[in-house]
Amino acid sequence: MKYFEVRVALLFKKEIAYQHVNETLSKNIALAMLNNDYLKAIHGQSRGFKPYHFGLPYPTDANTKLYVKSKPYTFHIRSVDDTFLNALIKELYEHKGLDFKVIGYEFSQKRQYFIDKISTVSSAILTMPTDIAKNRHWIVSDGDIEMVMQRIIANLEKKHTQFFDEKITAPVDCISYFEITNKVPILIHYKRAKFLTNKFVIGFNSDEISQKLAFTAMACGLLEKGTHGFGYCLRSQ
Repeated sequence: MKYFEVRVALLFKKEIAYQHVNETLSKNIALAMLNNDYLKAIHGQSRGFKPYHFGLPYPTDANTKLYVKSKPYTFHIRSVDDTFLNALIKELYEHKGLDFKVIGYEFSQKRQYFIDKISTVSSAILTMPTDIAKNRHWIVSDGDIEMVMQRIIANLEKKHTQFFDEKITAPVDCISYFEITNKVPILIHYKRAKFLTNKFVIGFNSDEISQKLAFTAMACGLLEKGTHGFGYCLRSQ
């Protein structure tokens, strides 16, 4: 098991509010993909998960909560497909009509390694199972933490099947630690919608299957809308 990551340095061409940066990056990545027939076909797929997700730019300013025009920032894109990732970064680098200018990038490859815990550095989103049509998202006051953990595991099992071509079933004790680190829901604007999101720290057991799912979370993102910048994870100590 392995995934690929590209570290992208960019300059925004206009000021971007933190609550809108998911939309800005997602929209511009999609625009770049439409400039290439291979990427355009992937962008248009209607079934399964798309083969990439990304984190949000850093450093952030906790006081202004703004990304400043012409100041350098860095964000990361991950994929299990290096051909896809090479094609995407080429389009992002060469495209002249984006809301940012890519000024540099660096590739790396990550093979499976032991993961005790992961943490979501860009908040994760979970649609309530009884409110999918209404697009209502889970928040702490809804309770039912067991349901949240089950949905996380089910999502990782599906991603592992699709991207690593292996169907696995998590053990009952797959998650050994679970913490919600935000006190109130994190509000993210996306087009005309408002997403209520959360940040998690999740510990995984050391057995083979649990470790595969932990690595899948790193490789493919946690929960939903990874192509909108949600659920990007780092290994946590």
